[in-house]
Amino acid sequence: MSPTISKSTIRYTQVRHKITGIVGSSYTTGADQDCAKQAFKNNASAIEIVKNGDEVKCTLITQISSFSQLENSDKSYYLADLRGGDICDAGSVSVSDIYSAMPKCNLLKTLCDVLTEHKSYCDSIKATIEDCKKPNCRKNLKLSEGRCCPEGFSYMSIFKKCMIPYATKDITSFSDVDKQCSMRSNSVLVTIENDQQNMALSDSLKTMYAVIGFHMPENQVWTKTGFKWMDGSSAKYDSWFNGKPDNVPPERNL
Repeated sequence: MSPTISKSTIRYTQVRHKITGIVGSSYTTGADQDCAKQAFKNNASAIEIVKNGDEVKCTLITQISSFSQLENSDKSYYLADLRGGDICDAGSVSVSDIYSAMPKCNLLKTLCDVLTEHKSYCDSIKATIEDCKKPNCRKNLKLSEGRCCPEGFSYMSIFKKCMIPYATKDITSFSDVDKQCSMRSNSVLVTIENDQQNMALSDSLKTMYAVIGFHMPENQVWTKTGFKWMDGSSAKYDSWFNGKPDNVPPERNL
């Protein structure tokens, strides 16, 4: 099934597995092609189709959780197929065939992101696509290590953690910071390990500030340019307060 809408073409290809996930709208129509058009219009990742005489009932699946052995012959399942080129499969295909040839998400980004996120999660737990079950998080919550982020937190892939900023008006010490974190879903301070993570955090916080930490390696002569990140890479940060760093103990807040 290949609808062409707004000059964009997408195929929904029949797969040999049952598709489970977040269910969206259902439609009763007279042709499979109409199901594909509705799926494309609603950014559905997959379609469940049940035929009854001349009627076709299609149920849209917006977020994919898992694939399993298809046992009910009355139902068929179609997956958004972003493989490039003119591919005409003779029959149903494996999910791995479709996932293994997905392009980068330049076009049809919403659909591509859903499929890519599912594949990335399965890869991260070293599970095959057909044997992988991914939790589906509520809107605006992201997946972190197989679990949905707590309310208010957002997932940052570069840290592989759920994160949240907090108000600083009552914070005067590192103990206050630790207390704030422990009060929020038993969370802990995030460790910024390199400059790439620091830049990503800066982009996320926009006009907010963050406390960051460097260290001077043992047995190294102290210099203003000798600070290292946790992963051992050199710190390029140079937005110090006037007169800092000065290497005068205790020098924890620069």
